[in-house]
Amino acid sequence: TYGELERRSSRLARVLGGRGAGTGEVVAVAVERTADLPLAVLGVLKSGAAYLPVDPDQPAERLTMMLQDARVRAVVTTAAVRDRLPATEVPVLVLDADDTRRELDAASDAPLPCPAGADDLCYMIFTSGSTGRPKGVLLDHRGRVNNFTDFNRRFHVSSGDAVLSVSSLGFDMTAYDLLGTLIAGACVVLPAPERDRDPGHWLDLMREHRVTLWHSVPALLGLLLDGMDDLGVDALPDLRVVLLGGDWIPVTLPGRLRARASRARVISLGGATEASMDSTIFEVEQVDPAWQSIPYGVPMANQTAYVTDPDLRLVPPGVPGELYLGGTGLAWGYADAPGQTADRFLPNPFSGVPGDRMYRTGDLARYRPDGSLELLGRVDFQVKIAGHRIELGEVEAALRDRPGIAQAVAAAVTVDGQRRLVGYVVPEEGADPVDPAAVREHLATRLPGYMVPSVLVALERLPLSPN
Repeated sequence: TYGELERRSSRLARVLGGRGAGTGEVVAVAVERTADLPLAVLGVLKSGAAYLPVDPDQPAERLTMMLQDARVRAVVTTAAVRDRLPATEVPVLVLDADDTRRELDAASDAPLPCPAGADDLCYMIFTSGSTGRPKGVLLDHRGRVNNFTDFNRRFHVSSGDAVLSVSSLGFDMTAYDLLGTLIAGACVVLPAPERDRDPGHWLDLMREHRVTLWHSVPALLGLLLDGMDDLGVDALPDLRVVLLGGDWIPVTLPGRLRARASRARVISLGGATEASMDSTIFEVEQVDPAWQSIPYGVPMANQTAYVTDPDLRLVPPGVPGELYLGGTGLAWGYADAPGQTADRFLPNPFSGVPGDRMYRTGDLARYRPDGSLELLGRVDFQVKIAGHRIELGEVEAALRDRPGIAQAVAAAVTVDGQRRLVGYVVPEEGADPVDPAAVREHLATRLPGYMVPSVLVALERLPLSPN
């Protein structure tokens, strides 16, 4: 209940405060999808600190890098996850350990005034980095409250609603699932960790808890609909809002959904972690057969979107250019990376506000005649596959570090309508032939699973142009 969550999170905040957590500090949260997850996140925020979501299934080397770069003050975890985390010198709070329980029970559960303000750090999320090292994005409370409030007002989210949270904690979508819904008095439904990719389990929970909100990347909604076909489930009568973001939405997906949830509003969302959880919005009422993709929409409340030419001049509707996002919700930048921050966060020449900035997304877009944005692709070497943002340079750096590989290129290739990550490698002169299985196993120790190429192609040489 809300009362239990309030009391327990106040106790946890006090215990974390005793470990040095406070405004400007970062606390890592490595907890499975259980009731301990919202408890941990709220406890960290109540202490005034920001939380760093940690996926324990990522390689130990990458987790170590994240914890070091974030300079975490403490780690909050559970016994089920503790052994999958790398060693660290900071305090580790295991929520279900006997000594932690005793400490929490002894702490006061009285209401705790939060020391953090609107301009303080709320959370830090790592994204793929083109240099071969992930980048920590810093985001404050003001932008999160703006985004969450916008959602709740638009879709009238209230105590009668329930959301099924299916995204991993490291995805910023989960921030709304855990915090935005609680702001509105709604219910958060969390799949069992061992069945968190089982659409049959999802469907059972959706019926039992009368889930009204779905919020995910398109691929997970596709998985749900496939599961309905396999299990003979005809309808989702309680579903009223479906929020889709993080990746391209197949133009056939809204129709597939409406055949099973006739009253559901289908919402296309766009944005970047560096700008806000979501920055643009488009309600998909009827799919135009001529569409190549679902529109990206218009800026959400207190947010801006500009399409410019390479000289930062606004282009007219219909003309492609690079998409820049701004307004309330823009990240501070990247942790300890002033060069990368300056490269992506530019002074905003269009707002007229001194010191205002905007984020260079690397997305190629254009404004349609109706005023909504259409996404056309990328202007750099960053791709999205199944909702995951991947810097191809990071994959290539990991491939080149493999002994016996001289050169490497990574690319996103569409096969049978599905986007897949492919790695092309050239062996060193005199080296043994490349063993794709061994290379993929090596990559899995350094990169999360979604960044390991599903196909590896060995080449005698890279096909280069005369230049």
